[in-house]
Parts: sequence; C-alpha cells; structure tokens
Amino acid sequence: MKKLFTLAAVALMAVCANAQERKVWNFSEWDEQEFKATATVDGLTVMADADNSVVIDGNNKTIEGANNTYECTKRLKLSGTGNAGYRNVNFEVSGPCTINVGLISSSSSSDRTLNVATGTFDNVAAELEALGSPAQEQSYTYEGSEPATVYLYSPKSGVNIYYIEVNYTGTTGIDNAAATATGDNAPVYDMSGRRTNKDAKGILIMNGKKFVNK
Repeated sequence: MKKLFTLAAVALMAVCANAQERKVWNFSEWDEQEFKATATVDGLTVMADADNSVVIDGNNKTIEGANNTYECTKRLKLSGTGNAGYRNVNFEVSGPCTINVGLISSSSSSDRTLNVATGTFDNVAAELEALGSPAQEQSYTYEGSEPATVYLYSPKSGVNIYYIEVNYTGTTGIDNAAATATGDNAPVYDMSGRRTNKDAKGILIMNGKKFVNK
C-alpha cells in the first residue's frame, strides 16, 4: 500500500511540475471587452478603474515567437501610463522563467517601452521594446529563486499586448521549494511552489523533503 501511495505521489508531482513548464495568456482567446475595474482571468490580473480602463478588441497580427507563431486576432490595450492601481497586468511566477510578450506601440510612428517589474510595481527589472511596427516578441528572464509577482505596464503612452508566455527554465517552483535552506524554521511549500504552513493538508515540502499531512 505504501509503495502504491509513493508511486501516486511521484505521479502527482510530475503532473504539477509539467503544468508549470509553460503558461500562455493569448488575448485572441479572450472576449472583446472593456475592463473598468480590476479583474483576474485565468491567473492574470488586469488592473483598471472607471477612468483608466483596459480594453480587449479585435486586431490582426502575425508574430513569430521563439516557441510559436501566433496568428493574433485580438489585443489588450494599455491605453496610457500605468499605475499600481490601473493600466497594468500582473501574474505570479513560481521560480526562474523566461517571459515572452507579443507587443507593439499603440502609435505606428512612435516606439515605446513596456516595463517589467518584479516583486513590487516600482521594482523595474527590464524595459521591453514596443516598436511602432512591426508587432514582435520581446523577452525577459526572471532568475529569482523565490515566487514573485510580475507586473507589465507602460511608463508612458499606450502599448498593445497580444500574448504573454511564461516558460519555466531549468527548475520549476517545486524544485526551488525542495532546495530551500534547512532548519526547524525552514519555510513550507505546497506542490504548486506556494509558501504555506505545516498545518496545511496534502503533500508539502520542508527542508528539501516531501511529506504528507492528512
């Protein structure tokens, strides 16, 4: 029985790890809409308010990315300067990864930038080029060992985003959790790489070892 449980646990860990290898938000798959309040869709948070909306509308572009050719039919419009409270999109990453963004300036005659911030809105880690033409993929590599929130926003004027692709590199959040420092006060993680506590139920990771709380 113990052997069967161990095999099941290993299979579950493999499924969780594979689920984290790649995540894509392709706005061609979203409904056309105008966000006038903050909303979270499939793990992606769109920050907006009544005076600073974020729009999904139709627009056709073909973008040759590192992992895929995207035949885009919709875009997300950050129609102006971003703020911590509006005109930004943010999401969680569980560990080292490459973030690919298909984007373009909202002005065909003016190149712009898209800020990538990690941890907090003001901690700008990279500036991605948003050319007036053509739409293209730009990349940022997050090398942190801990989970973090990633923010995307324009520091000035409009930028249009067609997709966001997260590819975990080398290790997943689960592997990172297993490699944390040891000790009685070591952090505890669940199988998604999220920090939790010893009382949580399920398969947990502490001191680099996996155990089960029933």
